[in-house]
Amino acid sequence: MIDNLYGYSKEEVEKLIHVDFENGKLFWKERSEDMFHTSPNPLKQCGWWNRSFAGKECGCVCDYNGVLYRRTNLNGKSVLNARVILFLHHSYNEPKLVVD
Repeated sequence: MIDNLYGYSKEEVEKLIHVDFENGKLFWKERSEDMFHTSPNPLKQCGWWNRSFAGKECGCVCDYNGVLYRRTNLNGKSVLNARVILFLHHSYNEPKLVVD
């Protein structure tokens, strides 16, 4: 078992994403200006990000052999939303575990 999800700890993922466990959905949380410290204009980038994504459902729907899954990009890696939910609920990531 691994205690991170593509380099993110549970606490870091919880800063970025809200989980609706009842409906199995992920939503982007509002971000603070300090999360854009590498941007030339953090205030502008933060405002744009929050207007564009905060409160919206994470990821996009992808077809895998005729089955539709929702995937989200975390740390440059595409990850199944179901895996993010599993990680946030149980605090571990098991890459070989089939999550559907």
